[in-house]
Amino acid sequence: MDRERLASLYQRRYNMIRTLNEETDELLMAVERQDNLSTGLLLDLREESVQNLEKNDMEIRLIVEENQESAAIFRKLIETEEKDIASLPFPENKIADLAMKIRKALEEIRKKNERMALQAKRRKDYYEEKILA
Repeated sequence: MDRERLASLYQRRYNMIRTLNEETDELLMAVERQDNLSTGLLLDLREESVQNLEKNDMEIRLIVEENQESAAIFRKLIETEEKDIASLPFPENKIADLAMKIRKALEEIRKKNERMALQAKRRKDYYEEKILA
């Protein structure tokens, strides 16, 4: 397994997810202010980011699925606890650190998505109430 290439791909992945997180922030603000034009444009932009992440994921899979040993090493790296990362050699420590940061960023995005879904449901309920009244 080419660990340096994997570290490079994980760095790219982390950068993409940070961008996705920023786009999600902008989208959440647009949803909250009920700006439908911006919401549509930002959804398209975010979809493009998700597609880029999928391409990155495929590149990563090609490396880690070369053989069973590579897959086992990869699983170990992405499951490394924060306190143990510093003890890993380079570039394994970089991969493990980025994997942890990616998990945290994805959790933030998930929470923002839940807020957007709640906003959309409230708006839908409000309009249904007005129509049925």
